[in-house]
Amino acid sequence: MGVPTGNQGTVPAPAIAAERIKFFSLRSLTWMLWLGIICMVGTAWLLGASAKAGGDNGFDTYTPAPELVFSTLQLAQLFFATAAALCLTTEYSSGTITSSLQAVPRRAVLYAAKAVFLFVTGTVMEIVGVGLGTVPTALSAGEYGVFDTVDLIRALVGAGVYLGLMMLMVLGSCGAVPQLGGHHCGCPGPADRHAPAAGPGECAVDFHGRGLSAHCGGHGAGNRSH
Repeated sequence: MGVPTGNQGTVPAPAIAAERIKFFSLRSLTWMLWLGIICMVGTAWLLGASAKAGGDNGFDTYTPAPELVFSTLQLAQLFFATAAALCLTTEYSSGTITSSLQAVPRRAVLYAAKAVFLFVTGTVMEIVGVGLGTVPTALSAGEYGVFDTVDLIRALVGAGVYLGLMMLMVLGSCGAVPQLGGHHCGCPGPADRHAPAAGPGECAVDFHGRGLSAHCGGHGAGNRSH
């Protein structure tokens, strides 16, 4: 079983599971997610307290508690974006991308697996954040944070989809910029003279201790030495 990816076929479920294992095996990435949740809950509680203080002084500060939690994404999304970026860049900086590409030789499938995993993770974490943050926010806001089921569902769905798409955008940005993704596609230089051979339209990957380079074979004078 897998996830459809258009012309690329499907993303194998084991590839998505592998991304989950790699992600949560790094404590720094896991902590980034939980710091984002903590930031949401804490900031939302402060916003609720502020809404109550303003309302008690005659200002119109009524906002449903779930929407107050949703608004904290302006700050908390920085933690989730960092986790999404490090999901890709740490593999290149450490050289573990070589093992990933040996297990999943097609770069498009590897990136698609990361994309599926990050979208699901972002959606789930945001639903958890809104769910956890709504109760303390409602308590701190009092009558100025009263909400109904529709308000809660709207915030859960909207925040979940927003964060999932945001993490996809960060992943795509890191993969598209060579300096961030850690790879280039072109004729290899002298440092690549020991790189494995690659045929026309194929990509070979090698790691020289100072960074991973991916290059396309079949064109350029530099490939004659391969």
